Amino acid sequence: IRTAVAGFIFLRFFCPCIASPESFDILSENMVVPPSARRTLLLIGKVLQCLANGVTTFKEHYLECMSPFLEKNRKKLDQFVQYIREWPPNVNGDLDALMKCEVLIHKKKDKFKAMLEGGSFSEASNYKLRMNFHTKPYSR
Repeated sequence: IRTAVAGFIFLRFFCPCIASPESFDILSENMVVPPSARRTLLLIGKVLQCLANGVTTFKEHYLECMSPFLEKNRKKLDQFVQYIREWPPNVNGDLDALMKCEVLIHKKKDKFKAMLEGGSFSEASNYKLRMNFHTKPYSR
């Protein structure tokens, strides 16, 4: 169950935000990720996805140097997954944070609904989950 939960969370949420931060309003409007940085972000996402999937080795020889990172952080990931699996979540009375999350989800609900009704969830990567659609095109 840990691998399924972690794999899903990283595949659908964390890694896409890392690989394409401009698509999730992580960068300001005028910032563009250069191609060399984009490659680095993709590799970071790949390493994190391997950690989430419980993989201990890489297909690519140039990523083998990250194997100690996987071993070192496996327990931390297990603790994180256990924390997010608890229901109801322990928010320690931080209602303000919950309200902010609810507002964000409400603002994006039409986009999420369109993704789910439009076909498989894997098509979500084709959508820009932004309040405004002022993304700059990626150029090489």
